[in-house]
Amino acid sequence: MQIDWITFVAQIFNLFILVWILKRFLYQPILDVIEKRKNEINEKIDSATSLQRQAESEFQSLKSEKEDFEKSLQKQRNDLTKELTQQRKESLEVIKQEANQLKLQLHDQIKIQNENLKSELENFISHDFLKIAGKIITDLTDATPIERVLNLFYEKLVKLTKSEKTKIIKIIKNQKVIFVNSSETLSENHKRDMNRFLRDYFEIPPKTKIQYKTESTLVLGIEIRFADIAVDWTVKNYLNELEQGLEQILNHKK
Repeated sequence: MQIDWITFVAQIFNLFILVWILKRFLYQPILDVIEKRKNEINEKIDSATSLQRQAESEFQSLKSEKEDFEKSLQKQRNDLTKELTQQRKESLEVIKQEANQLKLQLHDQIKIQNENLKSELENFISHDFLKIAGKIITDLTDATPIERVLNLFYEKLVKLTKSEKTKIIKIIKNQKVIFVNSSETLSENHKRDMNRFLRDYFEIPPKTKIQYKTESTLVLGIEIRFADIAVDWTVKNYLNELEQGLEQILNHKK
């Protein structure tokens, strides 16, 4: 079999022409389209990546702003809480001070009222009541109030214990003057009887003087002092007991 070289060469030539035509009018445009499409896709990818990065940046920025806002809000809450706590503390302190001041004022008023009441009661007992009691004693007995007080005073002296009496006698030996105080001025007879009783009972030497003084603060009574020892019978002691009882009642009612 012989090869037709002319035909072969023609076919080869036709093949090259076909390849050139395909490359020129089909393959190259396809490659250009593919390249263009690739470039468009890359541009979209780059744009999407850029948008993603921008979105992430904005997200981080918003997140940071949110955190800063929350921190600021929390700080404001804390500051407000501290301020309200301080205001509450100051208000309570003011109320406490006002309450204490009101309590002190009320206490002072009650104290003044109690003092006035005790003073009125003491004045009543010291004057009106004792006058009435003195009249009753005078009407019921032959003795005046001061004479009855003297009798009670003598009884109290007689009831001194042996040790008390001995101590008084020792004190008297070193005294030049003995004072007898009474709520009323004693008559000369009363003084004479008192001198005789005291000198005999306490063995008072003649050189020791006995002087008498009137003390209205005793209300109704008589007392005798030996240095730091005092023996007395006076209504004032009963008034003091009454005053203490009154104070207990008033304090209980507060």
